[in-house]
Amino acid sequence: MSARNSSPGQEKSKARSNLANLVTVEPVVEKKAEQVLVPLSNNLNALKSDQESSMIVYRLYRRRWLGLVGMVVLNIVAAMNWIWFSPIAKSTADDFHISLPQVNWLSQVVNLIYLPMALAIPSMIQRFGIRKTCLTAGACLLIASWIRYAGVSRSLSTNGAYALLILGQIFAGFAQPVFQVLGPKFSETWFDLKARTTVTMIIAVANPIGSAIGQLIPPFLDSPRSSLLVLGVATTASVGLVLFIQEAPPTPPSEDATQVVNECSIDTVTAFAGSRPSPPFTDTMAALFGRQKMSEDDGSPTFSKTEKIDFAIIATVFGVLVGAISSFSILISQIGPVGYTEETAGFVGAALLLMGLLAGIITAPLFDRVLTHHLARSIQVFVPLMAACWVGLIFAVRPNNIIPIYVVSALIGVMGFLLLPVGLELGCEVLRNAEVSSAALWMAGNLWTLVFVLASDPLRGKEEPHSMRNTIILIACFVAASSLLVFKLTGRQARRELDVEKSREANNIIAL
Repeated sequence: MSARNSSPGQEKSKARSNLANLVTVEPVVEKKAEQVLVPLSNNLNALKSDQESSMIVYRLYRRRWLGLVGMVVLNIVAAMNWIWFSPIAKSTADDFHISLPQVNWLSQVVNLIYLPMALAIPSMIQRFGIRKTCLTAGACLLIASWIRYAGVSRSLSTNGAYALLILGQIFAGFAQPVFQVLGPKFSETWFDLKARTTVTMIIAVANPIGSAIGQLIPPFLDSPRSSLLVLGVATTASVGLVLFIQEAPPTPPSEDATQVVNECSIDTVTAFAGSRPSPPFTDTMAALFGRQKMSEDDGSPTFSKTEKIDFAIIATVFGVLVGAISSFSILISQIGPVGYTEETAGFVGAALLLMGLLAGIITAPLFDRVLTHHLARSIQVFVPLMAACWVGLIFAVRPNNIIPIYVVSALIGVMGFLLLPVGLELGCEVLRNAEVSSAALWMAGNLWTLVFVLASDPLRGKEEPHSMRNTIILIACFVAASSLLVFKLTGRQARRELDVEKSREANNIIAL
């Protein structure tokens, strides 16, 4: 039908439609013109002002130090609960009328509980967050202290008293892995790139500091029963510090932000590891043990064959080294031939741990600022040296030879504590998931501790009931064998490379 034959109503309706189209299209065209013309204008000040108005301000918060204090103190107390019976193993066996293997199980049960707990912690963090997870662990420490102390009553039977001691240690086993595994995640969440390794080191060595304190104090107290009251009071006084541990800062822990210019519009993108949620535990494990993906665009993790091999090497070496030092600490009062007192054994353990602590304090800032891109090379240098120290310990442990025992033990401590934060950080770099990586590494350490201590009983010397020379030979062989794996380690620091790249992009845009 022609336009002439159209009714007046139809013409009026068509006019309204054309007018509506003009009204609808006009803003779209105008908006598009703004997107194209503004970046092309020479008014850089206006562009910079527009960028700054849409940019999130990243900052560090002072409250992070209170959280760090809480993490450190609770790690110390958790380690004291774990190691408390080891330096007084013979006295505990006599006082409670139990055997030495039963005393060893007071420490071993913590390692046994550690294994499933380490696997559960990443999921707990995903579901409940850092703060609630730490509050639960603090409550477990408190319960452990007073259940254990209830077992000192002499009105109880031998089995009844031992059952309460074991039950208390089980609750301590639920708490200890939380504060250990959370170390790298806490440092990633609250601290920037310049302090990440140092903070990881401080939290990681807090547990061995607790082990050193737990080895020094018990031998000088009146009896194993009275020592449990001291441990209970110390734990109760420290648990309140868990309230200092907060969930996360309001903004990610960096002054830089990554800005992405996309189709002439400016969007703020959070690219730092501490500001991104970690992938679920099951997704990370599925990617690590088989599933192959071409990209991470959908948020799921993916790992190359080299990264899988690297993490397997890191987990094996880390587990063996932590297991070696931990089992040595548990068996320290039984490790030497007859002739060394429990006080001397405690001093040897303290020398190992305190010298290691000193080395860690000195070297961690170097790894943060000087050797920050050479973590794998550092492992390849120091792990073989540590293996040599363990071989030397075989020849050092003999009667009337306390000075060489002190020296070799101190060297093992120096190498071990130097490597501890390096291994944790490199594991996070390769896996790009702080809580899963930390859980896997600490679980490996406790698994090897369990293996070495369980193997120690059949290896005891028959001529000298407390001689653990064969156990030292076993540990030294495993450490030496695992040290050969580090030469196949690539150790690409993918997480740090991403952070540095995004920081550089942010600085380039801000410089406009």
